[in-house]
Amino acid sequence: MKLDLELQRDFIAEVFCINKDKPEMSCHGQCFINKELQKESDKQQETSETMHKEVVLDMPVQQDFCLHEENIFVEYTTSVFANTERMKPLNDVGQLLRPPIV
Repeated sequence: MKLDLELQRDFIAEVFCINKDKPEMSCHGQCFINKELQKESDKQQETSETMHKEVVLDMPVQQDFCLHEENIFVEYTTSVFANTERMKPLNDVGQLLRPPIV
């Protein structure tokens, strides 16, 4: 941007110079160039601050926990084979499995 402003110094001095009515200052558009460079600098600083703010992440922290042996209680109240009467084999398998009648 600075190079662009320097290349157009004559045009800037004629059109945009704030101190045109004060020729003793011999500004030649430098007032406008400084003003534009300050705007650009402020914009870049604002952009970098915004980018810095976007990088900050708020992550929840997981608390550690400990599992001790004394806290584990397993109680066996029923046996695996407690209900064996429901597991009896069927004597009448012939009633269930019959060949098709032709």
